[in-house]
Amino acid sequence: MSEIKLLYQAKRLSQHQIMAGLNVSKWELHGTLNRIVETGSVLFEARSCRLKMTTASDDKYVGLCSLREEQLHHRYRKHNSPISKSTARVKLSSSGLRGRVPASKPLLRKENKCQWAQKRLGSQSSSSSHPKNNSPPGLPTSDSSEFFVLLF
Repeated sequence: MSEIKLLYQAKRLSQHQIMAGLNVSKWELHGTLNRIVETGSVLFEARSCRLKMTTASDDKYVGLCSLREEQLHHRYRKHNSPISKSTARVKLSSSGLRGRVPASKPLLRKENKCQWAQKRLGSQSSSSSHPKNNSPPGLPTSDSSEFFVLLF
């Protein structure tokens, strides 16, 4: 690069002579000569670079979206500026998010219905003031197995 500057300014060679002598492309030569004219040297100007860390609003966005979307990392990498997995993990864990929160309770499956009913009835009978039969006459008691048959 400095050879181009020397040949062009001191020896006053043409661009074709410099290209042939140094075996460089015309675009490389043209870019170097433009840089010499603009900055006065062969060096590049200092440029403002993209920040290498996320902002507070980015952290908030990642935290909120991670609760809603389980594939957040892949979407964020596709559509927005790139962010590493470790950066996302550190930001999420620092804000107290260590796992995904389900949007709703899982549906009750057939094999768990009986356990759910027993647990539900057990908590209701223990909280009632009268431990004896609280059901109206004609209905089976909560302790009998007939009551579970009626539920299903």
